[in-house]
Amino acid sequence: MIPIFLLVVGILLLITLTLYFIPVIAQIALGKTPESVYLLFQASWGVIGARTRMEGGESRQEFLIGERPLYTRTVKDQKTRAPEVGEVFRKIPSLIRRAHHLLQLTQPLSHLGRKLLQSMTLQEIRGNLKVGFRNPVDTGIFYGWYCAIFPTLLISPVCLDVTPVFDRPVLEGEIMAKVRIDRPLLLLLAMVRLFFDRDLRNAIAGLREG
Repeated sequence: MIPIFLLVVGILLLITLTLYFIPVIAQIALGKTPESVYLLFQASWGVIGARTRMEGGESRQEFLIGERPLYTRTVKDQKTRAPEVGEVFRKIPSLIRRAHHLLQLTQPLSHLGRKLLQSMTLQEIRGNLKVGFRNPVDTGIFYGWYCAIFPTLLISPVCLDVTPVFDRPVLEGEIMAKVRIDRPLLLLLAMVRLFFDRDLRNAIAGLREG
């Protein structure tokens, strides 16, 4: 019989290895039609995934196994009152006091950003768009530039199908970008290290007090 300690160590080692070798695939999609606009975020690690879709004043979060949702939660966005001009001016001194703490966030967050960019690989950008400007001449110029760079897109991970519309201003269609994040364990360790960073914690505490 395998001791519980060795079993726990084996499970932790297995999780560590899978976090190191299995990449995270993340994608973002934006779509616009005359009726609605939607924004989609999705991330998957192996067969486990999560997805958030925002459309029509509500957002839906899903936990996925493969493409099958195991848990779904829908939240209706609450409309917030726009701040008045007087309120904005009253908040300016507070924002000035917080500027020092915001600058403290720059270095640790930029370090995490560099780690993220180093681990990311663009897999594809694809979409189909209908584009029209108020002036048909501008539409023709835009479409001419698109046709000029189209051969370059054929040898890149970018695949965009653009349809010009000359009789009215319009911007409709959908576009999706997918990236691969290799060795997510290293990124996770960088986030844990960032969580214990003294400058970051001091800056967050200062922002809360301000």
